[in-house]
Amino acid sequence: NYTEETAEEFGAKCHHCRWCFNGWKDLVIPGFVEQWSIEKMKYLEKPHSERNYTACYFGADSDALLIYQYANATVRNDLHNFSKRTNFSIGYRFKRITDYFKRIGLCHFCFAPKGVGYWSNRLYEVLFAGCIPVILSDDIGLPFGDFVDWGSFSLKWPMSEAGPALAEHLEWLVAERKDRVRHMHEAVLRNRCWFDYNSQNPSCSPYVGILRYLQRKKL
Repeated sequence: NYTEETAEEFGAKCHHCRWCFNGWKDLVIPGFVEQWSIEKMKYLEKPHSERNYTACYFGADSDALLIYQYANATVRNDLHNFSKRTNFSIGYRFKRITDYFKRIGLCHFCFAPKGVGYWSNRLYEVLFAGCIPVILSDDIGLPFGDFVDWGSFSLKWPMSEAGPALAEHLEWLVAERKDRVRHMHEAVLRNRCWFDYNSQNPSCSPYVGILRYLQRKKL
């Protein structure tokens, strides 16, 4: 079993299976965010015009959890270097989850770095706070890409370039491309039903998306 004491041994045996996914038969489905969290985040989220943080991230890095060093997730450490930038809110997890929900509901962009695997549930979580995800995972597979326009409500950035240029780009968008950021925020609100397993929308839910996948693949 994995512990911080056995991280080095565990990491030596840990690798990503790049050949396990077969696009002709396999599906990428969204991670699960429970209804209580979705309702809290929607209740606490602020409208676009009232968001005063450019970007946010609250999570562990390899200094806090050694396994991230072996899982090629040290991009999380790079994000912590943004902690002193004006209007960036960066740190480790809040002690109270509702404080975390409230903070990301004040952010224009939320960093979504890879976890031990190619993704983490943070990608889906931040959508329900109305936050535009900045995806930092080079090999991630995104669900429903055939009919959901991820580019309209998220940014994807190379992990190796998660430095000052990324922070400056986000600052430039918020300062100089206000309409684009507003449109991306609106697209987050329109599209997040695709990732809500409790969605009551008969034409927009993960189940509808999975069925559309299966129909296209004729499985």
